[in-house]
Amino acid sequence: MAVIAHRGRSARALIVLWFVRIVMKTVFRVFPMSDRTLPILRAAEPYLSRVPQSVRGVRIEKITLGGVPTERIIPDGDADPHPRAALVYYHGGAFIGCNLDTHRRIAVLLLAVGLWARFELVTPDAVPHETRLEIPPGASYQAILRQLVDVGRLSARETLWLRIEARLTETPQVKAGEYLIAAEQSPHDIRDLLVSGKVILHRIQLVEGWTTQQAIAAVRSNPAIVQELTEAELALDRLMPALELEGGWAEGRLRPDTYAFPKGTTDRAFLRRAALAQAAEIERWWAQRPDDLPLNSADELLILASIIEKETGLPEERFEVAGVFVNRLKLGMRLQTDPTVAYGVAANFSGPLLRKHLDTDTPFNTYTRDGLPPTAICLPGSASLQAAVAPAARAGPLSARSRWAARRSCSTCSCAGPRTAACGTGSRPSRSSASSPCSCGSASWRCSCSRRSPPPCTSR
Repeated sequence: MAVIAHRGRSARALIVLWFVRIVMKTVFRVFPMSDRTLPILRAAEPYLSRVPQSVRGVRIEKITLGGVPTERIIPDGDADPHPRAALVYYHGGAFIGCNLDTHRRIAVLLLAVGLWARFELVTPDAVPHETRLEIPPGASYQAILRQLVDVGRLSARETLWLRIEARLTETPQVKAGEYLIAAEQSPHDIRDLLVSGKVILHRIQLVEGWTTQQAIAAVRSNPAIVQELTEAELALDRLMPALELEGGWAEGRLRPDTYAFPKGTTDRAFLRRAALAQAAEIERWWAQRPDDLPLNSADELLILASIIEKETGLPEERFEVAGVFVNRLKLGMRLQTDPTVAYGVAANFSGPLLRKHLDTDTPFNTYTRDGLPPTAICLPGSASLQAAVAPAARAGPLSARSRWAARRSCSTCSCAGPRTAACGTGSRPSRSSASSPCSCGSASWRCSCSRRSPPPCTSR
């Protein structure tokens, strides 16, 4: 008798295997083999024996192979081109509690169930609103599915389909975070969202002209930020080492910008990100500086840009204001600008400056001290950094705001001749078309002194 050997897996065998993996594994996971489950199997044996044994086109003979009871399936002579061929249906390492006819029924049933599950998994739900879902780190896939049931985005049956699908393929790698599930999403859409890691992004804006302490306060007050830094580490002299970055004093070293971040970001990670962005921006503009720029380091560029940032908020005036300060640095004149004096009084000083403030010597009083202040006074933006390295060569007519700034910051001016337009602390610019240009760059202003014995004037 000829024997036809089939070594590959048929479609029917794959379906049966799928059924055994999903159903039987689930059954034995819930009811493991023990002394309590064996009587259940023995009780089911009579019912299994009643399963129809007839299969169309073949006849089944019970035989024993090597002492193992089995069946020999022989095709009918009229139904098979090989009437003498015999088919031996065997398996190993498991048992199947049904015959071939039952296998067909199971295959049809599984196909129907699979199509039903597929339809439910790709059909959008009827939830008409968005849902926020926060997945903690280390949460299992089963726990996440239970969360979705608790918030009303999945039914118990849909979670069952997703569990079966995960067993057939592989468990999806869901990423922790806060998610926004849109309205009317299918279970597959929800699963893909959780796998993609497209979490909700919160936003914080650090404004140009803020001090570093103001920026830190805005970051730590955001409920989506996890506070990790201590109060001691937030001090300006300790912040940069706490962020594992170079740089001493932290004033001005955070880039003003709008930042998007996921919930759970630490204040350390956020501030480090802002500090690295500002350092890169400073280096970018420092590399573009002209050769005659009277600055010795990138830190001095940061300081000058911060003064420009506080001196004017109008973009069209930044380059003229920068030209004023750069010209004064080249001439060895004092900057004499109010924002530095205010910072020396208090970092967040907002009141009017009085004469006593201008006369009180501090490291930041540019009326009493030469050159730049020791540190920046605020967070300068990219526009101010650009103005600091590309100042106007000669400032033109200024606006009313700039003229007001000139009254405060340009009290020491150059003159055409000795003592003809000497300036001091109490000087005020006066209108004169015949005078020499003031060092602030405005050709229509010159300085006259109200003092009877003014200090010497710097000649141009």
